[in-house]
Amino acid sequence: MLSKNTLRMRKHSEEISEGSWAVSYGDMITLLLSFFVLFFSMDFNKTKEKNLDETLLSQFNTLSLFKEDKKEISEKIIDQNIGIVQINDGTFLLFFKNVSFFKSGETELTNDGKEKLNHFYQKYISMASKYKVKAFSYTDGKKVKSMKNRNFKDNLELSVLRSLNAIRYLNKLGVPSRRLEITGSGEMPTRLQELLELNKLTPTERDAFSRTISIVLSRDEDNV
Repeated sequence: MLSKNTLRMRKHSEEISEGSWAVSYGDMITLLLSFFVLFFSMDFNKTKEKNLDETLLSQFNTLSLFKEDKKEISEKIIDQNIGIVQINDGTFLLFFKNVSFFKSGETELTNDGKEKLNHFYQKYISMASKYKVKAFSYTDGKKVKSMKNRNFKDNLELSVLRSLNAIRYLNKLGVPSRRLEITGSGEMPTRLQELLELNKLTPTERDAFSRTISIVLSRDEDNV
């Protein structure tokens, strides 16, 4: 026959075991709540934007992906003349080194300029729904001479017409017009001169390679 103390202890033990499931259930609910708090506090848009920017950069940084054969070596040479730098979050400046996009005093693209825009288009088009394109065109340091057959009066107007032709060419290649913007800058800003290393060139080369364009790619926040 069991003593009163033994019966009392067994009863107490049964009461504890009967309520243990409630303790485990409460712990589980606490863990779930903690998980959802952490889950919804994460900024998934920021992560997605960062991934997009990294993808864009990889599009213009493909040198290490090419093997040594003639066709791919020629593409390496093209890539070496294209540079891209991040201006700020979601905005990138793309520039072309050692390329003259326009002849002096003219607005039509040179064959070399068209080749670079073709190459840009091939790398950009898969990202066209995510990034807008703004084309900046530049002139050399020579002042525009007034002529009857010219429809521009100064370097600023000349640069705008050059930008327009660059944008039209990209549109003809297949970039939707809604993704394109134009702007003219006249003479090249100092920062871009440094990126293009124009100070290392002869005066003739400096003038030729100043007649270039740069492209600003801006992430479209509505389509992230």
